[in-house]
Amino acid sequence: MVLSPSLPVCLAADDPAIRRGAVEALFAQGYDLVLAESFADLQDLARAGVALAIVDPRLPGLGTPPLDRLRAAPALHRVPLLLVEDAVREALRRPAAAPALVGFMIEVHSQLAGRAMLHLLHKVGETLYASPELDATMAAVLRSVGLALPYDTGTLFLLDSHDRLEPRAAQGYTLSESRQRSFHVGEGVVGWVAAHRVPTIVGDSDMDRRFDGRDDRSSRSLLAVPLLAGDRMLGALSLVRLAPAAPFTETDLVLAATIGSSAAIAIENAHRYEQERALARRLEEVDQLYAHEHDLVAELQQNNRIYASVVRTVSHELKTPLFGIQGFAQMLLDGTSGPDDVREFAAEIRDNAVRLTQYADRILSEDGIQRGRVALELGEVELHPLVESVLRSLSATTLGRHRLVNEVPTGLPLVSGDHDKIFQIMTNLVGNAIKYSPAGGMVRVHATAANDKVEIVVEDEGVGIPVEDRTRIFERFFRVGDASTRGISGTGIGLSIVRGLVELHGGSVWVDDAPMQGSRFHVCLPQAVPSPTAPAPLIEVA
Repeated sequence: MVLSPSLPVCLAADDPAIRRGAVEALFAQGYDLVLAESFADLQDLARAGVALAIVDPRLPGLGTPPLDRLRAAPALHRVPLLLVEDAVREALRRPAAAPALVGFMIEVHSQLAGRAMLHLLHKVGETLYASPELDATMAAVLRSVGLALPYDTGTLFLLDSHDRLEPRAAQGYTLSESRQRSFHVGEGVVGWVAAHRVPTIVGDSDMDRRFDGRDDRSSRSLLAVPLLAGDRMLGALSLVRLAPAAPFTETDLVLAATIGSSAAIAIENAHRYEQERALARRLEEVDQLYAHEHDLVAELQQNNRIYASVVRTVSHELKTPLFGIQGFAQMLLDGTSGPDDVREFAAEIRDNAVRLTQYADRILSEDGIQRGRVALELGEVELHPLVESVLRSLSATTLGRHRLVNEVPTGLPLVSGDHDKIFQIMTNLVGNAIKYSPAGGMVRVHATAANDKVEIVVEDEGVGIPVEDRTRIFERFFRVGDASTRGISGTGIGLSIVRGLVELHGGSVWVDDAPMQGSRFHVCLPQAVPSPTAPAPLIEVA
């Protein structure tokens, strides 16, 4: 491994003898050298980039104290500095003074090697921590070693729960296509490294008895280091050089072990990242499950409330006519009624039976809509006469307290729909407007056409609907439960039937406030597509 950086070494001295001696000594060691004859030259060269500045304290322009002056120069803030001591100056003047010169060269080499090592470890760190994921980190370990040590193949082994070292990443070959196998702790070179927790070198695979892989492959040199996170064994890293490449050296071993320590930390962090990510996924699943269960509980509670409300409503709706039927039937059984009374009682029994039948029909109709069992007989529907028929049929229920007004234009475009179902929609809406206007007032129906749609509006002057309940009033069995609606009977299915029938027609329904007071229901239905007219017959002229 070559530790010297690519940047040159700068010698700053104005004494020709010192420059000559330094050039000879440094060139002999293979260093690239640039020369500065003044402090200003040194700063210029430092800005261009140098690996080390060797400075004669007597350099012109430097002044005293020299080292403080050098440290204060911005251009030299990132440059390692080495002052030439008096003994070294004399040795450079007279190269025969070997001991001082040897010490000087050792210090130069140490400075450059340390700087190169720091640079290398910085690059290794960048490579190792580029990604937090385990697979990417393991591949980065092998790449980072390649920045410092040439090798032919490399394998990273991780220790599993059964004390086996499993190959998890490779460089120079593909794991899926190789004969690489796992090792027990103590087995083979990587197993020996894991068992003894120390790095090792196999100089020649044909001679080392620890090498558990003798086969038809060529001889090789192998270097293996343990991957330790504190006292915890994570795995091992093995590097191979095939003959005739030079075997690994002790220097290579120290460097690989240093990188292995950083690699173990990176792998441990990646393990924790994978565990945290798995935990986060599990927590998300639990949160989703909890949210789903919470929704189910809320739905069950809502269904219980609806069930209780339905039981109360159905009981009321059934008991009232049944009491009437029972009472009048009992009077007939007593035999004390005259002919006129009999006819009156029979009429009351019939009316109550009709009420029961209508209630059952509404329940069945709403259930059929919910289950998708309602079919439409589509045709062209004229709204003005349909609304007129609805208002006429409901006028008897107003007891003179309501004024029903039909303001639907007679020339309005036809609606595409089922006449009977639209009649049912309008009957429910107008009947609802009458019911929730107990003090009377006007119930007004009007309509407009635009964008291939017809919008029908039913307005009343009743109690109105709270804003917070407007999104729910079309739900089955839902009824507004405030003081203004107490005493008003109902099943809570009329508006649910309306929404279902309107949506079957491809339309929409919503509610807002009437201009003065009360509620305003909107129903939007598609216009009928005009039928193509037949062409006029040709008239032949004799």
